[in-house]
Amino acid sequence: MDSTKEKVSQKLSLVLHKVIREMTGAPDNGVNIEFMLGEKTIVFKINLNPEHRGRLIGSKGKNITALRDLVSAMSGSYGHRAVIDLVV
Repeated sequence: MDSTKEKVSQKLSLVLHKVIREMTGAPDNGVNIEFMLGEKTIVFKINLNPEHRGRLIGSKGKNITALRDLVSAMSGSYGHRAVIDLVV
């Protein structure tokens, strides 16, 4: 796999982890983010404790939509596409 894409994925994963912790108040071990690399796409799978999912999703999905937009914009600057998948 492309080492640049791996570095971008790790960087975005760290940003996601910090933002999600701040948004939800979840402890360090309460947020698990894994990523899978495709040819042009990075899929981030977020596993979060059930009691914090509501805060991440937000009213009418506004929080998760904003987070998806942010990550998409950040990955786009590197020429990649990013998708966030919230594991239920």
